[in-house]
Amino acid sequence: MSNENKAPFFVGYLQTPAALKRFYRVIFPVLLLSGVGVAFAISSAQETDGSGSWDPATTESMEGFLTVSPYPVLHTADGRSVLLVRVGKFSANEIAEAYANQHVSIKGAPIERGGWRMLELSKPDAIQSWTPSANIAPPAVQPGETVTLAGEIVDSKCFLGVMNPGAGKVHRACAAMCLTGGMPPMLVITDAVGDRYGYMLTTTEGTSASQLLVPDVAVPVNVTGTLEQRGDLTYIRLQDNGVQRL
Repeated sequence: MSNENKAPFFVGYLQTPAALKRFYRVIFPVLLLSGVGVAFAISSAQETDGSGSWDPATTESMEGFLTVSPYPVLHTADGRSVLLVRVGKFSANEIAEAYANQHVSIKGAPIERGGWRMLELSKPDAIQSWTPSANIAPPAVQPGETVTLAGEIVDSKCFLGVMNPGAGKVHRACAAMCLTGGMPPMLVITDAVGDRYGYMLTTTEGTSASQLLVPDVAVPVNVTGTLEQRGDLTYIRLQDNGVQRL
């Protein structure tokens, strides 16, 4: 029987038929380019991990007035409000409380995102008493309206740059541990054009809400509370039952 009308067939131990060689020369580049195109399309559609930065190898010095309630914050002479945390998943309260409501000099690793500033303190002596040339007063608390905002509760340290991404379900376990350790919680909302805004969260009494918000971190929520402006940080003082999952 003649084999002239049979389709070419690949056999591993025989020479590849000429017709199959021509086919492979065409199909392999097509498949390769298609794969690259699909990979590019998928990666382009992914949400950005943000513009946060963290430089643990750099030590930055700042001076100002230190407040510790509801969270440790350094208020500088030029009007900045710089959040303070410790290395690891711990708040800076243990170090900062001895210097509450005093003028201090602080050394730490800078963390920054979208205008928010934070210093990570690595040593017990990272805070020292400091005498300014002119008095620096803490900003007055400016109460605002009651709002209900939809967003995601994150731990501010990871979100501002220590972890990328520092939000979403993939980061939930880490965020829960950070809030358990006292990291300042932040509500992040995204507007219609993709800009993100952050609000520090406190309890109804105006104290740290870190422990309270562990069950609701890294999931979509509605938050209801009263706005408070303290320097360049905006806080939400939560109402009772002020966090509802969406």
